[in-house]
Amino acid sequence: MSHSEAYIVQISQSRQERLLYLKREIFVAVNREWAEGARILFLKKAEDSKGLSNDVFIGSGTIERFISFNFLEDADRTICIANNWYGKIVCGIVIRFLPALPALEYPVPISVSKDTASRRSPLHTGMKLDSARVEAIEQAASVRIIS
Repeated sequence: MSHSEAYIVQISQSRQERLLYLKREIFVAVNREWAEGARILFLKKAEDSKGLSNDVFIGSGTIERFISFNFLEDADRTICIANNWYGKIVCGIVIRFLPALPALEYPVPISVSKDTASRRSPLHTGMKLDSARVEAIEQAASVRIIS
């Protein structure tokens, strides 16, 4: 299914990244219209050779389904409560980029107001972007491992 919407999902814990690549699942903390077929770019902080923290794209995926908090199994609800998460995305396909792609080298068109720019990174979970941008970033990856 072709879908025109795409989102960024930021991965803040290594446990989340392992779950993503093992089970094709990721918990999210924001309420969006996570629609079947929508594309996702996975973003995380990584240290560069100088010890500076930068955003990198580690992969992408396609949403198979979204499970909201009220419909999660008890174990998953407990995880959501502990981490202030909203629900779980199950991906049909997950692509891992090797090596990860520095976000600064693959700009995403954004609009940031002056008051939000100083409070958070312009790239954040739930940010919408065009699926063509996801495809362009996928094509830039040297190696793509698909699961």
